[in-house]
Amino acid sequence: MILLSLLAPTMAQPWLATLAGLPAGLAAWLRFRPPPLRNRQDIHCLRGIPRRWGLFGEYDQGSISNISLGSLDLRYPTHWQPYIARDLDKKTDIDIDLNSQVVRQGRYLSLHDEVTHFPLQRWGGNLLMLCSSLLILALLLAYVPLSLPLKLSVAWLQGAQTVRVDSVAALNQATLRIGDTLSARGTGMCYVQSDNGRTPFLPFDCSAIYWNNAVPLPMPESDTVDRAEALLTAVNNQLHPALDSENKITPGLASAIQKSGMILLDDFSDIVLKTQELCQDDAAPCQRLQAALVNLANGRDWPTIVKRAHAGSLKGINVLLRPVSADTLEGLVNAATAYYFASETCNATNALNSQPPGGFLLRSDEDKQLVDTPPPAVNFSDYTGLAQLHELQRLSTQLLHTPFNAEGIITNITVDANGTRHIALHNEPERVSL
Repeated sequence: MILLSLLAPTMAQPWLATLAGLPAGLAAWLRFRPPPLRNRQDIHCLRGIPRRWGLFGEYDQGSISNISLGSLDLRYPTHWQPYIARDLDKKTDIDIDLNSQVVRQGRYLSLHDEVTHFPLQRWGGNLLMLCSSLLILALLLAYVPLSLPLKLSVAWLQGAQTVRVDSVAALNQATLRIGDTLSARGTGMCYVQSDNGRTPFLPFDCSAIYWNNAVPLPMPESDTVDRAEALLTAVNNQLHPALDSENKITPGLASAIQKSGMILLDDFSDIVLKTQELCQDDAAPCQRLQAALVNLANGRDWPTIVKRAHAGSLKGINVLLRPVSADTLEGLVNAATAYYFASETCNATNALNSQPPGGFLLRSDEDKQLVDTPPPAVNFSDYTGLAQLHELQRLSTQLLHTPFNAEGIITNITVDANGTRHIALHNEPERVSL
């Protein structure tokens, strides 16, 4: 229960320790209490000359069953046989119980002293304590949070110190050892862990702080995202025009189109050109979008449509779409732009993780946040498309150059291949835990 109290919250630690102390106190009382009255025996203290009697007494010198004190036949413990001969035929003090069992004889033989000083028959309790102690020591060594006190004990015996720094230069000059208490205040960057592009978005982890004298990283920006956003805006404005927008067609034609339920693309050339600017590679979403635009323009292939758009021959051409076709086109544009949004967000995240060599990475081994920032109102995984990059830009503005306060006991110091010193900090235990 004491072991569990080390893992429990601070409020529960005294109660668990108290509950653990109750059986411990009971066991100590049972071990050291005086013998109960019901276990006491009547002992007769005699003084006389023990003699060996019997028909074969002079031949059976090793027997201890034929010794008497006057008219009393004495019964000796079996293991006393080598030692009782020195008291025979001599006046001796002898203590016996009601069954004539000898419990003390002379100066050296005493069952009470044997039980008190040589409790060889009580090996069961000793074995239980040995196994329990080994189990607790194994848990202390194997379980990481509980191995901390063992590290600190060794470090404090060697002499630990408290280091307070407010600059990278001061931390460079300080001599740090495991077990020292470090208090660092300054401005750094929350850590971003890269996973080689397996997830589209990775938020900052402010339980670890990069701290160095290098120039802070720039905010993530991307021309590809700007082109994707321009295409998305152009298609949305044409598929869902605002009521007060300027119409490029006559009011009569607009009214007829509205009554027929059709949707008008009044600047088809602009959509083609913005698609060409975005789709510089052979991504599958772009190929599907390009094939759909070729069909709408009644063209032969995509290069021909792009050439006509650059030449201005598509200028002023209006395209009428059924609602189903408009939804399909909007879905293709959303899929193509979402592909580039996710790709550029991942690239921007990996770029943020490209830290300059040197400096320090201060990490809390309890995942305790080192920066006072309010928790996000929306989970990062709930953002999609362009919202992910906007959220990354917002976080970058806030966390690329943010004040931090890292305090704790140093539990590990390593240096990576870039020369960055990784310092793991553990919060100093409260007085109850310590």
